[in-house]
Amino acid sequence: MSQINATIKKDLLGLTRTFRFILIIGIGLFTAIVNPLTLKYMGELLKLLQVPESMLDSFPKPDLAMGLTNVYSELTDLGLLVILLAIMSFIGGEQKKKLLTMPITKGLTLNSYVISKFILFPLLGFLFGFVFSLIGYTISINMFEGSIPLINVIGSSALVGLELMFVVSLAVMIGILTSRPGIGVTIIYVSRLTLVTLLTAIGYNRFNPFALSIYGSMFNFAELSEVIISVCITIVSIILLFVITLIRTNKRTLKY
Repeated sequence: MSQINATIKKDLLGLTRTFRFILIIGIGLFTAIVNPLTLKYMGELLKLLQVPESMLDSFPKPDLAMGLTNVYSELTDLGLLVILLAIMSFIGGEQKKKLLTMPITKGLTLNSYVISKFILFPLLGFLFGFVFSLIGYTISINMFEGSIPLINVIGSSALVGLELMFVVSLAVMIGILTSRPGIGVTIIYVSRLTLVTLLTAIGYNRFNPFALSIYGSMFNFAELSEVIISVCITIVSIILLFVITLIRTNKRTLKY
């Protein structure tokens, strides 16, 4: 346990003492604050651009649900990309041939190394989605008409956080197993974007981790059974990613 705590502390200090952490916080605040503001004053902005009145009338009047949906979408898009780029250098050891080099502390076990990564960075993804979704709600509720029960907003924010947690877990697995986190991040982000677009286009973005933010945008949880199944699938998938990483890593030769 002391090895795990030490590795988590080292990675956390390495992250928070660089511009990466400022970038994560900055993008989160930008999404939670600027997105609702842009939506609120979109009509005025379009008027300044001399958009015809007929086109302005076609835009729906923004409400609280629309404002929050925009925040959720941006957190799982731009926010996710920033997190993946920020943690990229922390989730891949140097690998040469069949040797896995862990530039940490001599005596650190493989299990402790993997566990520490799967605790810190997926948790960071969850907190990013959850906290900034709630901040977005705090901003939006003072700008738009409409009301959503707070308990529903908390549940929706947790779904956004869980979706980010899954994607970050996938990035951690690829980073550790390939020691090429940069390539892994690119593949993950592009694949997720393509898959979500395709599934949404055919109307079947359900029962998977990438549908969680969409369920969150419904707010009333009318399809509660689908939400519960998707949450269970996501949690099981995260556990499987961890187990696969642990098994594959222990089959390698370790070099300090």
